[in-house]
Amino acid sequence: MKRVFLTIVTALLLLYLVGCPNPDLDPESSYIIRVTPISATGSEAVSASVSSATEGTTITLTATLGTGRKVTLSAVSVTLTPTVISTSGETATFTMPASDVAVTAIFAYIQIGDTGPAGGIIFYNDTIGFDFDGDLTIQVDEKDLLDGTNDGTVSGDRYLEAAPSDWNGVSDPLAQWGLYGTDTSLTNLADSSADNLSGSVGNGESNTATLITELEIASETDRAAQLCDGYSGGTQTDWFLPSLGELKLMYENIDDIGGFMPGIYWSSSEYSSDYPWAVNISAWYLHLTYKNINFSVRPIRAF
Repeated sequence: MKRVFLTIVTALLLLYLVGCPNPDLDPESSYIIRVTPISATGSEAVSASVSSATEGTTITLTATLGTGRKVTLSAVSVTLTPTVISTSGETATFTMPASDVAVTAIFAYIQIGDTGPAGGIIFYNDTIGFDFDGDLTIQVDEKDLLDGTNDGTVSGDRYLEAAPSDWNGVSDPLAQWGLYGTDTSLTNLADSSADNLSGSVGNGESNTATLITELEIASETDRAAQLCDGYSGGTQTDWFLPSLGELKLMYENIDDIGGFMPGIYWSSSEYSSDYPWAVNISAWYLHLTYKNINFSVRPIRAF
């Protein structure tokens, strides 16, 4: 009987030791994640995938944004990548440290000069538009240009971003326009009037697509449009050679974009079978010049 009693006591003691961690040992702790929004409007928010987690856990932050809005995230003891969420539904992630984390989500409107989602510089907001004719008023036909409707409602792409100055290495490369002596299927831009400039905004992407096809048929390589089309900065593959109107918008925000080479830049707009439009980007001096001359190139994209 005594032996049975000792056996039972021993078994209970073993269960206690196995089931109850040693208080001198530090158990795996769970730390809290707090997200504080600043200047959020309406239903905007940033939410964490969990409210608490152990060290080493991957945490996802998801933003819900209003139109034309961005959010910058910062956190104690945490480096977030990316630090800027620019479109609704984008996320940022971090690894949970061995401490509570306080995340601040600062909401604001996207501005000219901001870094775009593909790492370029934003230089045009289609909702605001641009005063092409210089009458100090942005008319209805000087905005809502990117979707080709000009109906006052931005239903497609809203912004243009220019590739960073080091997109091709050190500086913007030189290239020929190509297709010398060939009358492409592009619609010729007869002059640089305000109407033609504003009307060509939104055409750079389709111009570039046309040029890529015709350059391939002509077995030409390393031309201006091809360099832009081949760029994949920010893991995006929708970069293109800007139209003349889009180059005008780049010129107007040249300090925000930065890194331009002194001299002439190609546009994707064509004047005739021999002459595309090119621009001295430092002074907005227009050039009609042969397609087989080397000028500088800077890609842009719409989003």
